[in-house]
Amino acid sequence: MKTFEKIGNKMGPKDKKKVRFTMRKSALMVFSAGIGGAESVVKEVFAHLLLLKEDIVVITCDEIADVFREINPVRVLSIGKLYNNSFFSKGYRFLLYKLCNKLFKNKDLYNRLLLKKHIKKIAKIICSENISIVHAHLMQAIYCLSKCKTDAVKMATIHDAHGLDNMGFDELAYQTVKDMYEQMDIVTAACNYFFDLFRNNNINLKMTFIVENGINAAALKTVIPRNFDADKFHIIFLGGDREVKGCDYLEQATKICVKEFKIYNICVHVLRNVSEASSFYHAVVRDGLQEYFDIVGYVEGGKHLEYMAAADLYILPSRTEGAANTLLEAIGLNLCILATNVGGTPELIEDGVNGYLAKMDARDIANRIKRLYSDILLRRRLADANKMKSEKYDWNIISEKYKKIYHCVRK
Repeated sequence: MKTFEKIGNKMGPKDKKKVRFTMRKSALMVFSAGIGGAESVVKEVFAHLLLLKEDIVVITCDEIADVFREINPVRVLSIGKLYNNSFFSKGYRFLLYKLCNKLFKNKDLYNRLLLKKHIKKIAKIICSENISIVHAHLMQAIYCLSKCKTDAVKMATIHDAHGLDNMGFDELAYQTVKDMYEQMDIVTAACNYFFDLFRNNNINLKMTFIVENGINAAALKTVIPRNFDADKFHIIFLGGDREVKGCDYLEQATKICVKEFKIYNICVHVLRNVSEASSFYHAVVRDGLQEYFDIVGYVEGGKHLEYMAAADLYILPSRTEGAANTLLEAIGLNLCILATNVGGTPELIEDGVNGYLAKMDARDIANRIKRLYSDILLRRRLADANKMKSEKYDWNIISEKYKKIYHCVRK
């Protein structure tokens, strides 16, 4: 993987002139209906940049504003409710989305209508607060930011590419996605895989940096593992019933482990929502594997870490992946890791060194589970390698990288 010091496309004189400002204040911007991986990253960046004496605020919406107010209530600026979850509002948004995408065949129209008044609020905040750098996270934030960046609202713009599902390709027309990313003065990503996607889609970014997602080492040290049955081999899976996370591969691999390899003391703990109507749940029942699966469901407030800390194996059999936050947490907890060789995962896991990388194939996954199940010394060696690797992902180090990027913009 390229390091922070090595990566970065050189900006020309015109680009440098565009991002040279006298104002000092910076802003993180994120809009979401709830807290997930990307939102947690923004929270950590906010907290650690404040510790580094950065003059920074968060521009967000009411739905997640309280999470940032826990850190510093004075520096959180909300544009109000963005995702009103009343029955009428949800019905209106659903109808609007269908009309725009199905009837008018216009992917941009939905976001333009939904976010129009909020874009005006954002522009007003940027001007009134004398903000010179806006660091946007998630698709709707970068969309709003691209609409705010006019001659009247001058600022340097940075965007973090967090994951495939929020890069905009599914929600916006290609030209809109291309235009908004090419407007950004700097785009950062947690792995080179995202930059490969931009290149493959002929999106020409001005300046790029690899900035890995971080690990809250102090918080992970305080995690108290759940009390699991010591006679069982515990696997932790945090994908719920989502096929993109490979729940079907996991179900089939477990079936092979039990029915062919005769591993009867396996226990797969499945976190995140699992619907009884899902194909994953039906497959577990159909194959008679209920006693080998612990369907935990969604857990709040970092409780998933208690399950992870008690596991013998963390598994991530995804079909596609960026740089999964839970994978970093597994590294930080010094777990033995098995993941599929997709997306940005190989940039975090070196096969046979700090984990195993499997093909997107249930039999290959099962074979590797069997190998790890039967060799406790191998599991310990892979886990110990993560203990050394986790140090480079400490948030204190990662936040310094963001600080350097802000300094680069201001030079």
